[in-house]
Amino acid sequence: MAAAAPDLREHAIARVTKIQAALEAKHKGSPAEAGARAALDVDAVRAAVAASRPARDIAAIVQEALDRLAPHVAGDGADPRLVTAYNGIVTLARGLDGLPVKAEYLLVRSSTPGGELEYAHPRSLDWRRGIGKERSLGSLLQYAPTGELRREIDFCSYRWDTEYTFGAQAVGGDNVKGIATFDVQHPAIAKVTEPHRVAKGRLNRHIANGYVAEVSGIGEDGAPVRVRSYYFRCKRRMLTINVCVLERGDPGPDPEAEAFLESLAEG
Repeated sequence: MAAAAPDLREHAIARVTKIQAALEAKHKGSPAEAGARAALDVDAVRAAVAASRPARDIAAIVQEALDRLAPHVAGDGADPRLVTAYNGIVTLARGLDGLPVKAEYLLVRSSTPGGELEYAHPRSLDWRRGIGKERSLGSLLQYAPTGELRREIDFCSYRWDTEYTFGAQAVGGDNVKGIATFDVQHPAIAKVTEPHRVAKGRLNRHIANGYVAEVSGIGEDGAPVRVRSYYFRCKRRMLTINVCVLERGDPGPDPEAEAFLESLAEG
């Protein structure tokens, strides 16, 4: 009996090895593995950038990461954590100039409740609906991956047949420049560092020419705050629309926010 022990031990080891191999095969390419690998892929891309690796090498890492996640993010029922990871890699790739890889966001397409505006933003746990302010058509909140609130986006409307009061100033709802000039109340700013200024401008190629107002300052928490508001006419609905983007901190260029702003169009 004693002589048979080594054979039993080897058999047991072989069986455990077989089971482990089966489990690895079963979970290889699983959502859990894809999520874990996504974090490593982001680290790999950043390390390659820090090491000044050629753009083609960085692009290969990005493409491999996206390809690995792609089967797990298709469809509306995909795990939101994996979709967030996928779009996070797209954001990282778009932030690198000259990277030879075509990385498209997975988007949520939506509109204001009355259909005044249509828009899209990356599908992500970092994008959420907000409450909105007076005359609001809707609101979006964009958070940083670390959890801090990065942007508050609010959609407001002014009827052309109505007069609005800003402080002591009365302005007609069809007076786009007047609204842009006198709509200066921004509670998030405790101290103004760059005063309210207005210039002709255009939100994107889908939206009519209008005015852009901007003011910068310091919030109650001491962090920088910038408010940029786009005002334009929506002729089909006889409204003046305001898309107000409030940025907290110093987020810098953001491909996700740029994709959202570029998507905006009249409904």
